[in-house]
Amino acid sequence: MLDTHAARSLKDKRGIITPIVERLRQRYPVSVARLDHLDTYTSERLGMVVMNQDPAVCRQVLERALAFVESFGHRTFDVTIDVERWD
Repeated sequence: MLDTHAARSLKDKRGIITPIVERLRQRYPVSVARLDHLDTYTSERLGMVVMNQDPAVCRQVLERALAFVESFGHRTFDVTIDVERWD
C-alpha cells in the first residue's frame, strides 16, 4: 500500500501514481496494476508480478522494484512479497 496523503484530489493522486507505475514498467521486468483504493486519494494498492524460472530472481526483482517505489518518498505499508514456484 502506498501512502498518498500529499494528494488533495483523485487527480493529484493520479499525478503521483502514474509516473511511478510507468517508471516501474520501464526499469523492471514486472507487470504493475492499480488494485485497490482507487476512489480515495489518501492511499493506493499496487500489485506487481514477475515471472522467471528462478524464485530467487523473482524475489530480487520485486525487492528492487519495491525499493524504487519507496525512493519516491512516499511511505509504503502492508507490503507482502510472495514467491510461488509452479512445476
